[in-house]
Amino acid sequence: MEVKLLLQHQIRIPSPLLKLGTQGLEVSKLGFGCVGLSGLYNAPLSHEAGCSVIKEAFDRGITFFDTSDLYGHNHDNEIMVGKVIFDIPLLTLKF
Repeated sequence: MEVKLLLQHQIRIPSPLLKLGTQGLEVSKLGFGCVGLSGLYNAPLSHEAGCSVIKEAFDRGITFFDTSDLYGHNHDNEIMVGKVIFDIPLLTLKF
């Protein structure tokens, strides 16, 4: 995949952290919006490709991911995010 080849040659710079609230939670200052992975604005990616993109973002220091049950069909977006970052027990919700 051409995009993957381009990503392999980029410099990895850690994302600065941002403290949320008063409980000591820190997340990357830069977040990753996952809506585009599930086809809300474009053709959806396969689960394999979507997971690969999320993993690449996580490997580059992104620890704040925006997902929703409304992104995609049958919770596809949440499932992709969960497959990659399943061992991080953090959840944010929005209404």
